[in-house]
Amino acid sequence: LGASFKSRDDDLVAAQTGLDEIAADLITRFADPATDPTLGPGDAGLLTDNGLAHDPLDIVGLSQRISINMAVDPAQGGSLSRWRDGVGAVIAGPTGNADQLNRWIDALASRQSIDAGIPAQTASGQIARVASQFATNSVRGNELLSFAAARRDTLYQAELGQGVDSDQELQNLLRIEQAYAANAKVVQTISVMIQTLMEI
Repeated sequence: LGASFKSRDDDLVAAQTGLDEIAADLITRFADPATDPTLGPGDAGLLTDNGLAHDPLDIVGLSQRISINMAVDPAQGGSLSRWRDGVGAVIAGPTGNADQLNRWIDALASRQSIDAGIPAQTASGQIARVASQFATNSVRGNELLSFAAARRDTLYQAELGQGVDSDQELQNLLRIEQAYAANAKVVQTISVMIQTLMEI
């Protein structure tokens, strides 16, 4: 139960926080007007928080709310040309222009951080940082599980060592039974001898 409560209250919360930080990092990279000149300050970029611009104060659960901007999704009334020209592009630009795509790629490769407590890294570096935390927690959890299992086995063996040995107790019972039978025979013999003396 203690391990389950710790997982619920600490480990899973830390994992959710890590995923939310990755989502916030990606949204922030693509919403920067320096990365996409068609965006104004505060506009939603390529990635959004349920279709809206990201609020840095509302990060909890962001990894579940992150979504593609509907402006670039034809299924939601957007235009594929905005992948090439920018999310806020009003008119389609020249075919084959890869400037915007290159800016997005550069944004992923630039070293940034969404918080002073998080080291500035590339997008893949931020993902690796969180994945490393997951791996470290997993290894630590396995070590604790192994230690707890070994301690339980040791205590169980100690308990068995101090418990009742049924084979030994059965041998003792047989000895007591034989001694009782022998004593009963002696008493019976004495009783017969006294009876014989009384009849003389």
